[in-house]
Amino acid sequence: MPVQLPPDLHKLIISGFESHETDFGAAFDRSDEEARKRILEQVVNEAARAEMIPEEGRFCSVTVIAHSDRVDDAPSPEQARADELQVSVDRGESALLWLFDRIQQVLQDAEAVVPADLDSMQSVNIFRVSCGAAHLLFPVPTPEQRPQNRRVEFAVASFLPPETPVL
Repeated sequence: MPVQLPPDLHKLIISGFESHETDFGAAFDRSDEEARKRILEQVVNEAARAEMIPEEGRFCSVTVIAHSDRVDDAPSPEQARADELQVSVDRGESALLWLFDRIQQVLQDAEAVVPADLDSMQSVNIFRVSCGAAHLLFPVPTPEQRPQNRRVEFAVASFLPPETPVL
């Protein structure tokens, strides 16, 4: 089964979260138009397209990868790591729920079957990975760089049925 990867695979990112902010929708709304367009076209619409007509044999897998920035003011390194991880967990969960809501909206607008919950989707899987501060773009960030460490990335793979039957 051929795999179709988005052309902007490494540009499916929403960054610019405030410190400890986890509301993906708010960060999305503040993002530049080009970033929003890429997410809507290559993540939301791609997943909705796979879910819209399951008989086509399409399948879409989306991984939501959430990051936080370093916490430098915690009482201990252990508490800093726990805080960094929890922020990324909450940020990733917010992004996952935002994505599912958007997929539901697209399906409803197309008068297609709208899954009631994530487990009801037939042709789309959405996974969440929370990285804490383990993958910083700027390990020793300036105040201006910190918002870029606080980000959500999307990895999308669309699987298409073969054009000719495989015997």
